[in-house]
This record gives sequence, C-alpha cells and structure tokens, in this order.
Amino acid sequence: HLDTLYADQPYSIYSDESGQITSTISQPSLVIFMLHLLQLGPGMKVFELGGGSGWNAALMGRLVGETGHVFSIEVESALLPNAQCALNHLDIENVSLISGDASLGFPSQAPFDRGVFTASAWDLPQIFFEQIRESGLLLFVLNFSEKVDLLAVLRKKSDHFESELHFPCRFVPVTGEHTADPNATRTAEERAFHKWLQTSGQELDDLHLKIYPSQSKQERPDRAHCYTRNDCRIEWSTTYN
Repeated sequence: HLDTLYADQPYSIYSDESGQITSTISQPSLVIFMLHLLQLGPGMKVFELGGGSGWNAALMGRLVGETGHVFSIEVESALLPNAQCALNHLDIENVSLISGDASLGFPSQAPFDRGVFTASAWDLPQIFFEQIRESGLLLFVLNFSEKVDLLAVLRKKSDHFESELHFPCRFVPVTGEHTADPNATRTAEERAFHKWLQTSGQELDDLHLKIYPSQSKQERPDRAHCYTRNDCRIEWSTTYN
C-alpha cells in the first residue's frame, strides 16, 4: 500500500450513519503548509479543533517540543482509540486527545498561543476571542459560500482577529454546536457583498479580512462590507488599516 500511503491526496477516515463523511486526513502538502502558516515554536500551547487520526496533532507535538503541549478535541469519540494508540506507539506524551465538542473551546487550558480548525465553520465562536492569546495565531476555516471554504491565518488583535493570509479550500464541516449549515440563511448584507465581489473585479485573496465578536461596538469603516453570522461579525475591505 505504499503508493496509497505516500500519495498527495486526502483520505476519508470516518462517516456517520447516513454515509456523510465527517472526518478526513488532508493531503500531506496542505497539512505541511498549514503547519508552516502556524509558525509553531518550542514551548507553545496549541488548541486543535478536530483530532481525527491524530496525525496533525502528532506533527504539532514534535514542533512545540517537550515544553509545549497540544490539546486536540475530537467530537467523534470512535476515532480516539486508534489515534491514541498511534501516539502511544510513537511515545508522544505532549499531545492530549480529548473527546468533546471543540467548537466550545477548552477553557481549562486557555489561553492558547496557537489554534487550528481542521473543519469548516459557519461562524467563529465567541469563546475563541477569549481563548487565543494577544498576537496569537488562529488557523480558521470559514464556510465562505455554498461551494467554497476559506482558510485564513488570523492574528489576534485586542478585540478582533485580522487575516494575514486567506485562500479558497475545501474541508469537511464542523460537527457540533457550530456546524456549518449549508441551508443557513445569509443576511442581505452578506448577499450584497457576494454580488459586489462578482461584479467588482476584486479578487477575494486581495481583500482585507477582520472578524469581530458580533456584539462588538467597533465602528464600521468607510467602504467596508460587513455582515453578521451568529457569534461574529465579518468585515471585508479593500484597504489595510
């Protein structure tokens, strides 16, 4: 099975009772690029939404070293025994695999230096504004549209997150309280933004992205497109300020 094991492609590792794929191993080139984007270093404390096979958590555990720790939360408890067995076999002791809804965060170990989503979410839950350290990074996957997810490198800036890089991708949806509902109603403001994006000639990668808690009192900048999704307010603009 060497050709399969070393192929640069994703694999499904778990499906629910309806046959819907709920967990995958992403293609290795994307996993390595995501690790590069996280800028991990020795001693860091990392939160991971979606433990899956434990592979990504194991890689992050090596990068943060003996003084660092990775807390990986997996909602599908059936996946945990095999993942834990693999970690034990590799003598990786600085990774904790935990059964639970990762969209609720992990307050007992917060704040975190880094956070990473391995599934797409409809909104950014309020708790992550509180559980990521100031200047920390959150690798977040936003369910941008019906067919496109957006992988964003978010830097924590006081009361909001600011994207340093974002690009289209495709991930399985988050399972839990913040499941990315494909039938969720998009506001008039969000529909107006998508219409503007289609007609303006602007590339999504070139736009500046900020995400605030939905109750934030931050004033809307001129010429910015803003819309709210549950716990967060998403702000797009053509200028960096």
